[in-house]
Amino acid sequence: MSLASLSAIFYGSERMGMRQHQWSIASQDNTKRRPQPMSPRRFVMRIDLMGIRPPIWRRIEASSDLTLDTFHVVIQKAFAWHDCHLHEFSRVDTNRKHTIERFLMPYMLADGEEGIPEENGRLGDVLKNPKDMLMYQYDFGDDWEHRICLEEIRDGNLDLPKAICTAGKRAAPPEDCGGSWGYRMMVGAGSDPTHPDHEETAERICWLLGEDAKLNPERFDLDGVNRMLVDLTPSEHYW
Repeated sequence: MSLASLSAIFYGSERMGMRQHQWSIASQDNTKRRPQPMSPRRFVMRIDLMGIRPPIWRRIEASSDLTLDTFHVVIQKAFAWHDCHLHEFSRVDTNRKHTIERFLMPYMLADGEEGIPEENGRLGDVLKNPKDMLMYQYDFGDDWEHRICLEEIRDGNLDLPKAICTAGKRAAPPEDCGGSWGYRMMVGAGSDPTHPDHEETAERICWLLGEDAKLNPERFDLDGVNRMLVDLTPSEHYW
């Protein structure tokens, strides 16, 4: 799909499950909003959902001046999450062994977590060069980690929407399915009538998706994602 076509679309117990961070925190800075760059650029990023094979991923092109609370909305809609769990961003080194900065939602800051308010960070603040990475964790119980890798930096284009999806593969797992292990069980046992756990898994799929819904791991609707990305209003959830 061309960028012109995409542009046309647009203009027409949680805390209990939170894992302990094992990365060292190199720096924390809870300061006011950083200066906005004079001319926003276009970032081309690939976002991979970790721990799943075959890969589940999206390629997002977005303005570098998007704040992370808005980029959170982009990720939620690109992967069809429901924004019903906690999340956080972390800037990491290239080996993903050390956390350099954490960008947190208001609830976590109010609860005493140390980090920068996510609304104070912009994509252009945390991603500087191709291959730079940012991690996004969603649902500290199911523990969905998303690796955001900056692939390309392009000149800004005010005629394009703030964020668009240009490619992707496979549907994201259902909410509350039990993380990567639970999802693998759903895909395997749910599609195999001879599997000993098939009946129980089929019932769980119905409970998660609805009585008549079908689990379709290969489905990816690019146009549908971009229709969702028309509205990037940040979530009103306090937590």
